[in-house]
Amino acid sequence: MTKPTASWRIEKHHPSVMALNVGKSHRILQISDAHWDNKHCDRAALKRDMDEAVAGGWPIIMIGDFFCAMQGRWDKRADDKQLRVEHRGGRYLDRLVETAAEWLTPYAANIALITYGNHETSIINHHQTDLLQRLHQELKHVAGYAGEIGAYAGFLKIGHGYREDRPEDRVNTVIAWNHGYGGGGEVTRGMIDHSRTRSQAYADIYIGGHIHRRNSDENIIMELNEAANTIRLRSQWFLRSSTYKQETGAADNDVSGWHTERGRGERPVGGWWLDFKVERGTTGKRHINVRFRPIPTWA
Repeated sequence: MTKPTASWRIEKHHPSVMALNVGKSHRILQISDAHWDNKHCDRAALKRDMDEAVAGGWPIIMIGDFFCAMQGRWDKRADDKQLRVEHRGGRYLDRLVETAAEWLTPYAANIALITYGNHETSIINHHQTDLLQRLHQELKHVAGYAGEIGAYAGFLKIGHGYREDRPEDRVNTVIAWNHGYGGGGEVTRGMIDHSRTRSQAYADIYIGGHIHRRNSDENIIMELNEAANTIRLRSQWFLRSSTYKQETGAADNDVSGWHTERGRGERPVGGWWLDFKVERGTTGKRHINVRFRPIPTWA
């Protein structure tokens, strides 16, 4: 295993079980639904966020639908007017992989995890080719890349520690990721999924995407400290990560099209900074407290 930077490293135990070991105070850039190859992807915003991650030495995790992959001849939704120039001329899926690897090269050493979304799994199901694994193989030729490909849903264990040589001092924050499902209604905005995911998996942070909404919800639960016979409070966060695709065409002063016809509005652009602060506790030299706050990337 290669350590990509002095501050973090990723380990893959299974496609749905990953470990990201970091140092003390740390940030992670989390994005989803970049739809990078879509004509309406706000690549300037995506570049800005990823440039900031590179500048800070922070890892980047992408929770599904990096690719859009909707402009092939087989797709009933395909529209030549929506096809980027660099993806014209045949070999559509090959061109997606090749151009994506080229665009991601400046960020390769910071990419820790890329997981599947429904757009990538659709290509596997219909065309028996895996865009993410092919992208992964291309990025392996880029100096510093040591990222991993993860499943549609799984667990990411964030290991916080003061010293690399003292794993016994490390404490963990568990993230349950799931690219997402459903349509995200105009009223519920996907928030109802919080109760559903909490009943299906136990974690400190739940991250989803898919419906192109960005919202958060903090939940406090009580649990028994059996060793001390005391009650302690535990914070759980539900984060919905939005998209980098501008949905309605309002940026081009044209709000006609599929999204508008179905009564859906524009969506936020951007993801989340996962901001961790690690502090020594007061109950013993090996006691560590981890504070967490989500910060939306700039729109």
